[in-house]
Amino acid sequence: MTRSYTKNILPLNTSQEKYLQAINDFPIIIGCGAAGGGKTFLAVYRACKEFEKFGKLILVRPAIATESLGYLP
Repeated sequence: MTRSYTKNILPLNTSQEKYLQAINDFPIIIGCGAAGGGKTFLAVYRACKEFEKFGKLILVRPAIATESLGYLP
């Protein structure tokens, strides 16, 4: 029996649906949009699903200190 740490989620609108489909179809995705659209949530959700499959997760973020990039966790 395998243990799942994630629940299945559904996109709330067509933009989120297209974003999730793109994450599934392409190896690299650049998500642009207004704050609060669910970009980070959906990307982390998908990363957790991949972690269950491969057992390894690599997180990266830009290291640019001179540019205003907004909130970076």
